[in-house]
Amino acid sequence: MVSGLLMSFATRRFRRELQPRDGFILVGMTWLVLPAFGALSLSVNVWLCFMMWVGGLGIIVLAVAILPLLGVGGSQLYKAESAGPMKDQKLTPRIADTARVI
Repeated sequence: MVSGLLMSFATRRFRRELQPRDGFILVGMTWLVLPAFGALSLSVNVWLCFMMWVGGLGIIVLAVAILPLLGVGGSQLYKAESAGPMKDQKLTPRIADTARVI
């Protein structure tokens, strides 16, 4: 809506009858501009999902590294939060190896 209002204000002094050539240009620009605006929100959504995924992995690595030092079992949290075939595998003896696998 904002971009439409900006274009309206920028072109309000130019008034003339539209020709067939103008119609083709208008339709072509619509097919190019609308997907570009749609891709903006898709890319922001992909970035948000990626950051949430990386943050979740960071919390799991932190829990696996810190909770055993505090005497609390981190393996239960690891098994509850991890997905896929790695869920049933034993944790490696070193936290660096576990973090690298995750």
